[in-house]
Amino acid sequence: MPFMESAGFSVDVRDIAGVQDAVELTLHGPLDAKGVLPFKSQVESLTGRGVRHFVLHMEEVKYINSTGIAYLINLSESFEEGRGSVALVGVQAKVKIILDTMSVAQFFKLHANADAAIRDLKTLAPARPITRRREGSPAKTGRMSPPTDAPRANRPNAIGRFFRRLFGR
Repeated sequence: MPFMESAGFSVDVRDIAGVQDAVELTLHGPLDAKGVLPFKSQVESLTGRGVRHFVLHMEEVKYINSTGIAYLINLSESFEEGRGSVALVGVQAKVKIILDTMSVAQFFKLHANADAAIRDLKTLAPARPITRRREGSPAKTGRMSPPTDAPRANRPNAIGRFFRRLFGR
């Protein structure tokens, strides 16, 4: 039974046994401007309750446009390295061609079936928090973010990098 449905698009949600912060989402219908809205709403609800790993069943997604691609990329990029993932399962040939043509397939883990995606997900090692020591202090000070070369607002996001690569700017 679809969890969320709108304009010919619906999403089924199923928890993944043995992985606390992961779900399988089965997408039904085109992932376009109309389909992204219920999908985004569902994902936001799930991330709000702590879900960080998504296995997306794409068998029934026969069409994806730039809105759908942009949302998938942003979802994938929203997780810090090693702290979340997006795996695509059963991607239709037409959709795969679009992802390859747009050079965006590298943002996702592609799997032929759900079992392979879940096996891969279960082998991910839990990420450890980054710790630093204060100068002159042997005690750990707790979690800290790694330094960045530039403020986050000045770094291009995945979509910006994609369009720069595509159009040469």
